[in-house]
Amino acid sequence: MGRALGLTLAALGLAALAPAGQLKVWHDEAAEAPFDATASRRYEVVNSGAHGVTQLGLERHATPGQGPRYVALFAADGSIRLEAASHPDRQGRFRGEIPRWKFDAVAQFALDAGYLEYEHTYQSPTFDPATVFTSLVHSGERKVVKNHARAGPPALWALEELLDKLIDEATWKRVDAFPEDAGQAAGEGR
Repeated sequence: MGRALGLTLAALGLAALAPAGQLKVWHDEAAEAPFDATASRRYEVVNSGAHGVTQLGLERHATPGQGPRYVALFAADGSIRLEAASHPDRQGRFRGEIPRWKFDAVAQFALDAGYLEYEHTYQSPTFDPATVFTSLVHSGERKVVKNHARAGPPALWALEELLDKLIDEATWKRVDAFPEDAGQAAGEGR
């Protein structure tokens, strides 16, 4: 009886593992018919870029020598400017490119997640040097949010992760300097 019980439990355990395509099967079993096409965004809306976001930014700070430190600025045309003091894959100055639709998708996510209504600072009372700044330029206005020790809303953490994913997926070229910084030497600032 002990062996039979063990084999039964093992079989049930294996049956609980989802084979490839299992989520589709579960969806099809649970989906209500008929399909309501009005619940989905239209192709034209998804790919319009009409969200009004012209730039996204991500800046990570950690204790020097113990984690990543870099700043990335993402433009609506798909170009990226990365300056990394410490990054898992690169150090220095880089220009990158991503498909514009990826910028549009992350920009729309940020707006849908309520980024413009976020507080400017989320600060944990614990000592954790990990701090992330994000920024978004919408209709000409810049919003910057500080997220210390992941004290902000979960969607803010998700935005940070999506921006890091864009960095990982970009094609990169090392540059010696950014031409737009030439005015800094003359005291013009950023």
